Amino acid sequence: MDLERGAALILTLPVLLFLLAIFIYPLFYGIYLSFHSTSKGLANLEYVGLKNYGDILTSQLFWLGMKNTVVYTIGTVGLTVGFGLGIALLLNSIEKGVWIYRAILILPLGMSAVVSGMTWQMMMNPLSGIINYLLQSVGLPISLWHTGIDSAMISVIIIESWQWTPFPLFVIYAGLQMLPQEPFEAARIDGASAWQQTRFITLPLAWPVIGIALTFRLIGAFRSFDILYAVTKGGPGRATDTLIIQAYQESFSYFRFEYGLVVGIVMMLITIAMCAALLRRVTRKA
Repeated sequence: MDLERGAALILTLPVLLFLLAIFIYPLFYGIYLSFHSTSKGLANLEYVGLKNYGDILTSQLFWLGMKNTVVYTIGTVGLTVGFGLGIALLLNSIEKGVWIYRAILILPLGMSAVVSGMTWQMMMNPLSGIINYLLQSVGLPISLWHTGIDSAMISVIIIESWQWTPFPLFVIYAGLQMLPQEPFEAARIDGASAWQQTRFITLPLAWPVIGIALTFRLIGAFRSFDILYAVTKGGPGRATDTLIIQAYQESFSYFRFEYGLVVGIVMMLITIAMCAALLRRVTRKA
């Protein structure tokens, strides 16, 4: 047994060293930089303690970014997991030709998020976009979409949801395919309707896999960057200015790396707390 453990350690050591080099070291170096000022360059760091954290946490822009991040996360997670669950239930009830629907529904995941964002940006163009043209042709009011302060957040939530709905869809669908059939057979014998079977058997049994899909989408939406930056870059008027956009701009537009790192560390702590709470809830009900 000791020989097997030693061999396992030797075989996994290169992977552990690789992970240490590309994940652990940057993480702790970033935390180290967050307690310093980089105004004189990375070669002349000045220790400032918690000043960077105080500056960020008392900034109105930070709390605006927090609000936008929460709205964006709730909107995209709710839509992607909600639609994914509904479509997965429908797919699970199809017996013939289901492979056709699976092939079509997974297509959005095959596109780059930036390409998807730019494509939707052209489709949502208020003057020449096809979406406004179709709305106008049937007598419906048109929208400014991503160029309007009131509609920009809704627009990027729609784009993100379209891009990522297939992920929770197929995670949940795979879980539904593995559910035991005995409870459903007993329910049918007792005269339970399809809705009653879904409500009282399918959803409780599938809750662990739904929770996993929810957790992954929560992480993805909270740190989503590519679609937001490709479509709005945080605008117009900071209407879609999320924390990840602020971290990018602080680091690579204003070259205040310490502030970008503080925002990133705060996001990491919030993500860990949310995921820990959600996973605890999932495992408790599993």
